[in-house]
Amino acid sequence: MQKSDSTDRAHEIRSIRLHDRSLTLKVALVAAGIVIGATAIPRGPAAAENDAPQAPKAGGNTQPSASGLLGLGDVFVTNDSAHPVPTMATGTTPISGSVTVANPNPIPVSGSVTIANHNPVVIADPELAREPTRIPLGFYGDYPTIYDVPAGKRLVVEFISAWDSDVATPLWDLVVVDAGSGHGRVRYQFVGEPVPGCSPSCYVLNQAIHFYADEGDRLIRGAGGVGTEDLPLNITGYFIDRP
Repeated sequence: MQKSDSTDRAHEIRSIRLHDRSLTLKVALVAAGIVIGATAIPRGPAAAENDAPQAPKAGGNTQPSASGLLGLGDVFVTNDSAHPVPTMATGTTPISGSVTVANPNPIPVSGSVTIANHNPVVIADPELAREPTRIPLGFYGDYPTIYDVPAGKRLVVEFISAWDSDVATPLWDLVVVDAGSGHGRVRYQFVGEPVPGCSPSCYVLNQAIHFYADEGDRLIRGAGGVGTEDLPLNITGYFIDRP
């Protein structure tokens, strides 16, 4: 009798375990059916619209939808000035527009560098177009006594020279008359040196100087330094175009 009770008890425990396993399997099948049903059920237009690729909006980056982040849609990146995307240039990269480089430290550059300036700044130096000249001024009439600077020119005087014999006063005069006022602007006097072994009273003048006379100004030789031969007072320099 005791052995029969033990056998019945074992059958009862086995039946309970089989029932529990069957219940667990049923719950798992129900859960799987719910998941499959949710995936297979067609969604409405609103859901499809949310998962559709979003076109980039002007002026900013397009925010991808949740489905895009999960790999179910496309992601668009708009690289504009407000939201630049850092990139590394390789090879030859054309650059247009204004470029500003702000770097307190020197930037090393290797290879050949070409800078194309389509609007060059032209700097005109009037001294580059020099016109050498020598102006002889007399006193008695063999040479002109006055000289007027031509229009559009500036006379740059660099050297004065003269020679004559039987000179009563070895002091050569040169007056520059202003074109605007007609009055003498400046008067120069040059002292000659006696010439050894030359008579009577030979004097020579060689002196470096630097002064300007503009267009319309008049150069006039004075009476000083005039000898019997009335040799000229030579004014040497050059013309430039008046700025």
